Amino acid sequence: MKLPDEERASHRAAFKSMSVPEKLDYVFSYYKLPLVLTLIAVVALGSFAYYRLSRKEPVLYLACANVAISDEVSAMLNGEYLAATGQDRAHHEVYQYRDLYLSDHASMADHQYAYASRIKLLAAIDSQRLDVVVMNEEAFQFLDSRDYLLVLDNGTTSYELGSQSLFGAAGFADTLRVGVIANSPRLAEAKSFMEYIGATH
Repeated sequence: MKLPDEERASHRAAFKSMSVPEKLDYVFSYYKLPLVLTLIAVVALGSFAYYRLSRKEPVLYLACANVAISDEVSAMLNGEYLAATGQDRAHHEVYQYRDLYLSDHASMADHQYAYASRIKLLAAIDSQRLDVVVMNEEAFQFLDSRDYLLVLDNGTTSYELGSQSLFGAAGFADTLRVGVIANSPRLAEAKSFMEYIGATH
């Protein structure tokens, strides 16, 4: 309802006569709900804008099973790979599942860790968010025996990562393997990635 001119003039005069703290208290008391709603809207919009600007689209999903990699090697598998293949590092990434432990013979001490890794692996495979696996022999036997790995060009389900590979150059003494998950929808990217890390047939 619109206030009469005299009443509005009286409110303006009263407001002008208030001290600064009184004015702030007055505004907050009468406009608290609109101010709070405006603040919530600004925060929500800011959060959404930040998420959109900072979010990176995975070009490949990589798992390291029974292989502990350093942050330096992780960077080589992500940003340096994207740079080498001419992809935008600001908006893309190689998503990595690190520190997975896969074994059919886990000790009692490692049983819960192995179980949690298996659940994470199955969830990633079922959602088609796992493409390439770098693994030791034990993890390879675990995956291969369950038909999780794709048959590759050499007729087997894995390539070796020897001394000339990225992992060999990074100081990994044991020969590792790399394979592709059978239901991967990113086979071309998986092939490019395995060439980059130096997989040998």
